[in-house]
Amino acid sequence: MTGQVHSSPKMTSQIQPPPKAKAAFMPPVRPQNVQEAIMPRVTGDFADFDSWLMEVNDRLGGCVDVSQSLVDEAEYTIYAPEFDGEDTYTIRDNEEGGITVE
Repeated sequence: MTGQVHSSPKMTSQIQPPPKAKAAFMPPVRPQNVQEAIMPRVTGDFADFDSWLMEVNDRLGGCVDVSQSLVDEAEYTIYAPEFDGEDTYTIRDNEEGGITVE
């Protein structure tokens, strides 16, 4: 028996290029005829702070975050999740014994 050498195909490692991205992230496109709701301002004269807060809750969705400024005690910031926005108000005592909200 003569020794035969069987040659096997050479095993070469081939580096594959990374797969092509199928799609890049694209933010959702808002239709042109849809507008974002604009957060209304609740200003004017009110009997007291509580009546103003009740009006704020009625007009801005009932679940708002009200915080008093640390710099000016007459200034309040309201965040309304339904509008995903916030607004700042200034409250002053008025001549009728109530408050004026600007």
